[in-house]
Amino acid sequence: MRPSLTKGIMCAVAIACAGALLLSAAPALAQHHRDHDNKVTVVPRLPHEYRSFKFHDDPFFFWGGHFYRRHPHGYIVARPPIGARIDFLPEGWTIVHFGLRPYYFWDGLYFDYLPSEKVYVVVEQPSGTAEALANDRISLTDGSVMVGTFIGGTKSVVQFQVDGEVKEIARERIISIQFAQP
Repeated sequence: MRPSLTKGIMCAVAIACAGALLLSAAPALAQHHRDHDNKVTVVPRLPHEYRSFKFHDDPFFFWGGHFYRRHPHGYIVARPPIGARIDFLPEGWTIVHFGLRPYYFWDGLYFDYLPSEKVYVVVEQPSGTAEALANDRISLTDGSVMVGTFIGGTKSVVQFQVDGEVKEIARERIISIQFAQP
């Protein structure tokens, strides 16, 4: 083969490989856009790493810290309904006790665990929790203490609501979190 033809073939193969790589990453890079009819944010497609479950034959999906439902143009962010059963808890959950009963709390949702079925069930907010959770305390490395409501978190930040404002606090700034009891 001539050198110029070999270079041309190698270049074409490199471009094809780069294009395939970009296409395989496209779901993760999907841009949100507004659906003008319903005023919701739509994600065109989800990456392959999503988790799924059904509620009354209606499929739900979890990926990237959000629950989703199908939409004519892709997927929309949607909270799982009361009674939904899932076999996992999202990253950042915490256990809260009300009375002697433990609940799994994440992003404003409460889950009850059914060990016989090995599933977590989305449940109503337990009575008295709103008042109790408003007295959670976070002690920070600068000596200050914040009183409010623990919302959730990730490996790097904790979300904490104080006077109606949700603040993200870096985990390295936190000495301790004290959860209020009812």
